[in-house]
Amino acid sequence: MMDKKVSIIVPTIGRASLRNTLASILNQSYQNLEVIVTDDTPEGKAYPIVKEFNSEKIKYVKNKKYKRGPSGNKNNGLDFITGVYFTFVDDDDVILPEAIETLIKVAEEKGYSIVIANCLGSETGKYTGLSYRKDMEWTYEDWLNGYLDGEYFILVATDLLGNNRFNDECWGAEFLLWWKIFKKAKKGYYLDRVLKIYSTTGSDKVTYQMEKFSERQVLNYYYILKEFGEDLLKVNPKQYARYIIRGIYFAKIADDWNRLNFFRESIRKIKNLWLKMLVYFYYWFCIFSPENFLVKFNAFLYKSIIPFVKAWFRK
Repeated sequence: MMDKKVSIIVPTIGRASLRNTLASILNQSYQNLEVIVTDDTPEGKAYPIVKEFNSEKIKYVKNKKYKRGPSGNKNNGLDFITGVYFTFVDDDDVILPEAIETLIKVAEEKGYSIVIANCLGSETGKYTGLSYRKDMEWTYEDWLNGYLDGEYFILVATDLLGNNRFNDECWGAEFLLWWKIFKKAKKGYYLDRVLKIYSTTGSDKVTYQMEKFSERQVLNYYYILKEFGEDLLKVNPKQYARYIIRGIYFAKIADDWNRLNFFRESIRKIKNLWLKMLVYFYYWFCIFSPENFLVKFNAFLYKSIIPFVKAWFRK
């Protein structure tokens, strides 16, 4: 087990918290690691922090190839991995000392090419991913159904990656790559324990800048429907509707009428009449709502009833 190298990609914008992130990685009980710090800042803000560690395990690379942003910067890191497995740790997160060893042990002993574990929100002290209070096998269809939703710590066999990369036109949209990999693997394993502390603070978090980058955020939902729409319709039409609804919102904020027309046409594929009418209602609600009101309304939904809404969209 110990001879399998793991590549840990740390995408960074030079936050001071990178020190804690790197310290937690270098403190792993599993030591056959390479740490790829990929810097998305033109001036190389992360380099002085990396230099402080003076570790042969750390490889520092600047993102010069891909579009700046979370997806492009992750792609830059993927280009340098040499490990049998790979994972990501953001520069404001930390992993527990036994994290990599725990994931590798499950992957090798149980024969899974993908293993995920839960994370703990740094502010909330709660799981950031859905939990069923047990370790379990999952399938690609489980992701389509929304049974696994939220932030997890993911270890993946590198041979599943191939030439696939994140779409750097999008803002975030990690599931575009993950779903492609999950579909190829067909199944994986979930550990119902915390192996990463996920930062939920800071205004520069990707999830807190969705409206700011709405013209790129809308592409997340455009491409998910283009690439996985038929799978969603087959497995769970309610999840298909969920992604249309999110796409409509960001298309309106971005004033992207081409995408709005795409999402409106996508509604036609929903066969359930009441579900179709619900999505049409939301479409016209967004069309006629002022942007400021729509943003405030969306923020209200996320703070109050979104967990219940997500549960309703699952089968």
